[in-house]
Amino acid sequence: MELVSDVRRTAGSGVVDTALPSVGGPRAGGRFTATGIVRQGRFTSVEQWQDQLLGRLVAAKQVRSDLPADLRARARSLLDAEAAHRAGPTVRGLVPLWDVAGDARGPVLLGPWLPASLAGLVVGEPHHGHVLRVLGDLACTLDALHDRGLWFGDLSLGNVLLDETGRALLGDLGSIRVLGSQQPADRPLDLTPAFAAPEVWRNEPASPASDVYALAVTAFWLLTGRLPFDAAHPDQVRDLHLAAARPSARDVTPGLPAAADHALAQGLAPRPSIAPRRARPSWRSSPRGWTARRALVGRHAYPGPTTPVQTRRSRRRRSTSWSASQDH
Repeated sequence: MELVSDVRRTAGSGVVDTALPSVGGPRAGGRFTATGIVRQGRFTSVEQWQDQLLGRLVAAKQVRSDLPADLRARARSLLDAEAAHRAGPTVRGLVPLWDVAGDARGPVLLGPWLPASLAGLVVGEPHHGHVLRVLGDLACTLDALHDRGLWFGDLSLGNVLLDETGRALLGDLGSIRVLGSQQPADRPLDLTPAFAAPEVWRNEPASPASDVYALAVTAFWLLTGRLPFDAAHPDQVRDLHLAAARPSARDVTPGLPAAADHALAQGLAPRPSIAPRRARPSWRSSPRGWTARRALVGRHAYPGPTTPVQTRRSRRRRSTSWSASQDH
C-alpha cells in the first residue's frame, strides 16, 4: 500500500498526522523517551514514545493538554471508555491496548505505534486491490462488533490506522455504544460530519446500518479520491446527508464497474430500513459481483483479512471473496 509522509488534511477526517512538538511537554520518562512525533485529534493526542527496554515504538494516547476546561471532562470520559473497550473482550481488528499509565492529569493509553492512517493513503485505480483489502478488514471488524451488540459510531479516515503490512485497524473507540442506545440529549453528538449517516444526525437509536453507511463513505473516498458529500460548514454537510441525491461513484471514476457503484449506493441508503444490515458486501454469490470484484482487483485478488473460507464457486474461479472470510 503506497503511503505519503507529508501532512494531509482530508475534508471531514478530523485528524492531522504530522511531526510536532509535544503539546504541554512529553510525559515520558525512565523507560520511555518521547520522539516528538504527535498525532492530534479532536480531544486527544497520540505521542510516539520509544520503549528503551523492549526496543519498540509505543503510541501513548492522552487527553490534549490545550483543551478548554469545559471539554477536558468530556475528553476524559471518551478516553476512559476507549480504555474499557480496548481492554474488554477481544475483537480482532481493533487497535490493541498494552497498558494504561498516567497520573493526576489523566490516563495514558499505551499500545503499538501504527505508521499511518487512511488520511494518508494514496487513492486511485492502481491501488484498488489494496482498497478492497482495507474495506474487507473494516467490514469484518464492524460485523464482529455488531455481533457482540456494539456500535462503533464514528468511522472516519482518521479513525482507521494501518500497520506495517497494510492491515486496517479501528482506533478511537470512545464513541462505541450498545446497539439500540441513543446519545443523551444533554450531550453533543460524537460524529465526523462527512461520514455520519442521516439517522446519526437525527440521534436515532444506534444501528449497524449507520456503521455500514460510514464504511460506504470511506469506500467512496478510497475508490474515487472524493467524499460523496462535502461542504464548508457541518450544517451544510448534515443537510446533504439528510436530503441530497446520492452521487454515483462512476461519475467520478468512470472505470469502476456497475456492481461497485451499486454496492456504494446501497451502503449510502438515506434510511436504515432500506440499508444493508451487514458490513460485508453481498457480491460473493453473484456472477455479476465476481466480475465486478475481479475487475477492481485485477490479477492481484486479495483473499481476505483472515484465513479465507473457500466455496465451490470460489475454487472454480481460483479465487476467494474477501466477504467470505471469517469474522475477526
